[in-house]
Amino acid sequence: MAAETPEASADDQRLAAALDDLAETLSSKPGELGSAHADLAAELAAIGGPLRHARTALRNGDRPGIGVALQDLVAAIGHVSAVRIGTGDLASALMLDRHAVTLVRTRHDGSPIETATALRNVARDLFHLGDYAAAATVGEEALTIASGALADGDPALRPFLDGVAGACVELGRYAAARSLAEQSLRLTEANFGPADRRMVAALQTLESVARATGRLREALDAAQRALDIQRAAFGEESFPAARAAGRLAAMVAQIGEKPRARLMLQGALETLRKLPRTHDVASETATTLANLAGLAGPSEALPLYEEALALRSAVSGPHHPESVRVMSNVGLLHCQAGDDSRAIAVWSECLALRRKMFGDMHPDVARSLIDVAFAHHRRGDVRAAKRELVEALAILGCYDTPAVTARAHLLLASVVAGESLGAAVMFGKLVVNTLQDLRSDAAGTDGEVDRAFVTSREGSYRQLGDALITSGRLPEAQQALAMLKELELFEITLGGADRRVTRATLTPLEARWAGAIGPIQRRLKASIAANGAAGKSPEASREPLGAAVDALGHWLDKLVGSFKQSECDPGGGGELVLDAGPQSVMPEATALVQYLLSPDHLRIIVTTPTLVQDHHVRFAPTEVHRLVFRMRSALQDATDGFLEPARRLYDTLITPVLAQLREARIRTLALSLDGVLRYVPMAALHDGTRYLIEDFALVLTAGQSTEPAARPPGELRACGLGVTRAIGRHPALHGVRDELLAVIRTESNPQGLLPGEIWLDEDFTVAALAAALSGKYPVVHVSSHFAFRAAQEASSFLLLGDGAKLTVADLAQWRFDGVELMVLSACDTATGGGHGHSGREIEGLGSLVRHLGARSVIATLWPVRDFTTAVFMRRFYENWHLRRLAAPEALRQAQLSLCLGRTPAAAAGPDRKIIEPDDEEYIGRWTHPRFWAPYLLMGEPAAGAASSRTAGPAGADLF
Repeated sequence: MAAETPEASADDQRLAAALDDLAETLSSKPGELGSAHADLAAELAAIGGPLRHARTALRNGDRPGIGVALQDLVAAIGHVSAVRIGTGDLASALMLDRHAVTLVRTRHDGSPIETATALRNVARDLFHLGDYAAAATVGEEALTIASGALADGDPALRPFLDGVAGACVELGRYAAARSLAEQSLRLTEANFGPADRRMVAALQTLESVARATGRLREALDAAQRALDIQRAAFGEESFPAARAAGRLAAMVAQIGEKPRARLMLQGALETLRKLPRTHDVASETATTLANLAGLAGPSEALPLYEEALALRSAVSGPHHPESVRVMSNVGLLHCQAGDDSRAIAVWSECLALRRKMFGDMHPDVARSLIDVAFAHHRRGDVRAAKRELVEALAILGCYDTPAVTARAHLLLASVVAGESLGAAVMFGKLVVNTLQDLRSDAAGTDGEVDRAFVTSREGSYRQLGDALITSGRLPEAQQALAMLKELELFEITLGGADRRVTRATLTPLEARWAGAIGPIQRRLKASIAANGAAGKSPEASREPLGAAVDALGHWLDKLVGSFKQSECDPGGGGELVLDAGPQSVMPEATALVQYLLSPDHLRIIVTTPTLVQDHHVRFAPTEVHRLVFRMRSALQDATDGFLEPARRLYDTLITPVLAQLREARIRTLALSLDGVLRYVPMAALHDGTRYLIEDFALVLTAGQSTEPAARPPGELRACGLGVTRAIGRHPALHGVRDELLAVIRTESNPQGLLPGEIWLDEDFTVAALAAALSGKYPVVHVSSHFAFRAAQEASSFLLLGDGAKLTVADLAQWRFDGVELMVLSACDTATGGGHGHSGREIEGLGSLVRHLGARSVIATLWPVRDFTTAVFMRRFYENWHLRRLAAPEALRQAQLSLCLGRTPAAAAGPDRKIIEPDDEEYIGRWTHPRFWAPYLLMGEPAAGAASSRTAGPAGADLF
């Protein structure tokens, strides 16, 4: 009952009404407050006492007493509200916090901060309930009040900033979220230091923004930093640490590093299951289960999703945004199982729920539209798929979500491919250009994640290359394959040494149609912004969205029609004529042979000085993989079992292009290999009578565009660096001294071929290597142990003679511009290996050194033998330095000297003993390709690459 004081002011009357409303809520609406819970009675009693004091003070006109009583009452409401949130009773928390807002606004002496704090609590409750729009509105009001009451830089602003930033993330307002989170970080770091636990909320906001907008490095850094802070503050087995670990794992999984993400999630789940089951713990457990299900196989995933969905629904309700995200994953599981009808039903329900929760213009609505379009496309309903995709593109044009837009473009490429391959190619180019931009941002992240980024996205590059080859657009296909090589070098060098970002060049027709979508999206964005500024409801966006969807549908139809017409009229601008034609890039008698390997077919592009031509080879799935394995196994066992797979691989890789090579009188093959083909010692391919090396000189090209220095005039000087002694677990390399003495001439060794210096063992230091790369020595010959693991800089190193390990990360900081030829006569210098690498690590150290400036590199496919290395290297340098042969021909002649038995038996020496402890049985058997086939020459057949060297018998002088 309201106080009856004649002198009561209007404010007193409002306060009395507010107190009466709270009293009525506490007494007459027990159902709304969930009083069935046994522990609620004590909580309500904690509010009842301050409520009675406030009503008494108001009735008595006790102004000081009113102020004290209201402070106590609001504090009691805040405490009970926090308890309600902890038990998952979010509706009760929201009801109580709204009462608190009403009370503080009716106070005579209430402070702005009290009002702002009460509003922030309401915004928090709304956020937990999934009403992000309302949470943002209330939170922004709270932030405005707090900003006006607090001084600039006051750390008390932090929770207000974090609350609004979190809501902005969920609403897709990423720029605003980033700005708020960065402001929060600056405040917290300035006042509490960079490792304070109050940094975590802002870091997680930045991680969410970066993940949504494709900024991979930033997302990973923020997630890892948050995890480190939580572990330091609360311990490894704490709830905050488990939640932070789960967020980092989800980020790692999104990049593609699934095994690592699975282990992290399993650890987080184990911790969560040990903790008391509070609302927060249950919520995080549901999220972790859903993320684990996304990494599991179909049979394992379904029960995990069902458990996650049941737990999430119990915690947050069946129509909470997090529940809908789990439902969306269940739809994907149905799709993967081939049940497209159920997938469409689930995804359509998710779409309807997201429209209801967020309105029509939320990025999650676009994600659901892409899901439904995917299912319709699988069922052959092209019209429905197009309609959903153009609506998704209209929405995404208002947000900075490049990865989601690329997903829409990738699906559009598949949808329109049946009508126009040219239109599909355009969308494929848009996809790879977006991925190139994302790759640029990913440079410098954790190596394993770099590798995962590459493997999870390289399929888009392959699809584009295959489509361009099918269309006969070979120069553009070569550009796509070069981008794929660039992507792979990015992985090999951890993204640190290679930061080039080539973009697929659009034809005039492609550029015109790709550019036409921008004005439509900008008009929609402007209309939405104008509606927001005018205070209109979200429903007001439906009309401009509908107009944009109609315009984009018309755009897509016209686009497909235009490309179909261009395919009938080759001069219509649908193809791109690149500036560099085959005559301008290929030296005489040299052919570039590029391979693009798919599970059941092979594309080969052959570029000669006068012609570019493609070839298509089909085979049974995994057939090539089996042949490569059999050939390499037999070679490393030094048996004749390699011949049959070597002949069949010759038929697959060489026979289809042999007529073109012979007609063009080709003598040197510049090979761009793909996938498992990079494990093949191409020199040992056999046509039944002869090895490939007997007919062609070979050079491996990684598609790089380096511009190494021209060969200096006069006699070349060489520097040899090597390890002969045992160091730790690395055995002695007894033949290295003889190898270097056979090559390099010094005052004490007049028998060497090239003048220079030799630094062995303790003299082979970082300083010595730096001197070798100073520009004084165009030839650098390194013979040591090298351990290479692609994308693992800490475990990839060159062993120096003093026992130091020079890592790939260290090496990537150097330059090799003055090096004409670098020989890496070490153990496994071209290989790395590891699950999932698919052969791309073969470029390894040699690829890195070339990228850093060396003109050409010799490396090995497998561990080499001391008793052949010295004579092999001597033969190579005789051919290259004394006979003035081009590097590919010089290497070829050295290989033939072993292959054809031209090497004297006296050349045999002790074995390096890397694989077998006893190699005496191999002495005298150097004609077997085990001993001469692993050597690789890496270089580029680029125009202008010819040096002052005189062309040798093999023809083109590449180096």
